[in-house]
Amino acid sequence: MDSHSPPTEIPVYFLYSDEDNLNENWQRLSTIVPSAIDVGSVGSIFESHRHIASLCQHDQFYVVDADCWIVDNFKFDKKIDLKPKSVAVIS
Repeated sequence: MDSHSPPTEIPVYFLYSDEDNLNENWQRLSTIVPSAIDVGSVGSIFESHRHIASLCQHDQFYVVDADCWIVDNFKFDKKIDLKPKSVAVIS
């Protein structure tokens, strides 16, 4: 694991379809978070997020879109107090 990112308790999912740079971005993410899970898109973006939620055993999770490059200083350590059925976007 990369030294700049501690292990995460919140699962990280990599959502992909046919992005040009998906392999490069998946390699980057899986180096930073080896436990990340890659998931192919299912219908709309909303349906894809619902699909990931149905796979997840936790009450929170991160979704990294395949066209996103994780910057060096980003840490998957945000503890966000969410109400049921709410969404937080971290940028």
